This record gives sequence, structure tokens and C-alpha cells, in this order.
Amino acid sequence: MEQEKIDKKTSAGLTDVDALRATLCRLSDDGVLEQKQRDEIAVALPAALDSGAYVLRHLAVHLGIGGVRTVLMIPFPVGSILRPLWVAAWRVYETVRRRPERAAVHSVIVFLFAILPVIGYLAYLISLRRVDESLAFVMVNHLCYKRRDCHYQQWYAQRSILMRKLLQTTIPAAVPEKINTR
Repeated sequence: MEQEKIDKKTSAGLTDVDALRATLCRLSDDGVLEQKQRDEIAVALPAALDSGAYVLRHLAVHLGIGGVRTVLMIPFPVGSILRPLWVAAWRVYETVRRRPERAAVHSVIVFLFAILPVIGYLAYLISLRRVDESLAFVMVNHLCYKRRDCHYQQWYAQRSILMRKLLQTTIPAAVPEKINTR
């Protein structure tokens, strides 16, 4: 029960159902989602948020690391140091506690992705995609709208070829074919 309160408090900014539904409406208005897809994802959203709460908490921490760097104006790559340390520490912690399903969230690919400048903040979207692909799709678009005022596909198109290759294997660029409707 206490862990549930912590999960909800830490990732509260990412789990605002109304804000995520507004993202879905904007995706529909921008022509990324059809109305039927939007409605299906909106219905499944509360269950998806529950199933992805653990991953969202770690995603929130990674985003917070970026905020700390911005506020303190530190000239060296704090994020590229702290994010992988966070992943490794939690991998060890969950392994020692004998929780392999939680340790798997902190995978080697998440660790390696966390090292990368700028896009490393999104490393936990890899694990979120495994939990619920439609939630990962909504989340990446939600973050793009908040930070860049465009949907993910527009932001993605503006990246370099190397960056697009990295992103395409980890972050869901397109609408998920199958919507989880638990």
C-alpha cells in the first residue's frame, strides 16, 4: 500500500489521465490517430497506467534528472552519468530482493540507452513499451507535446539519421497495431 502511494506521488505528472486524454484528442486532431483508435486507447488508459506504474516512476526520475541539470546549470553531462547509475542500482536492488520481473525493467538495453545524451531521458520507454505499447505511444507523444509542441512523428522526422536509427528500435513511432483493452 505504501509503495503504491509512492508510485503515484512520484509519477503524478505522467499519470494525469485528463492530460493524457487531451494528448489523445490532439493526436486525433493532428491526424495521427483515427477517432476509433483514440477512443479505444482512452478506455484502456486507466488500466494501462496501473500496469505501467512501476516503469512510469523510473521514467519520471529520469526526466527529473534532466530538470536538476537545467536548474543547476552544471556544465558536464550529469544525465549521462546519473541515468545509467540509477538503472544499474535498481537492477541490483531488485535482483537482490529476488524480483526478476522488476529487475527486467532495468535491462541492459535500458542501461545503454540511458547513457546517450538527450534521448537517454526516454530510456524507460523501452520497458514501458514491453508493458503496454499503446501507453508508451501515448507517453512519448505526451512528452513531445509538452516539450516541443509537436507530436512524436514530427519531432522524429527532424532528427539526424543516426538518432532516428537509435529511436526506431526503442520508441514506438507509429500507432500500435493492437490496442491493449484489458
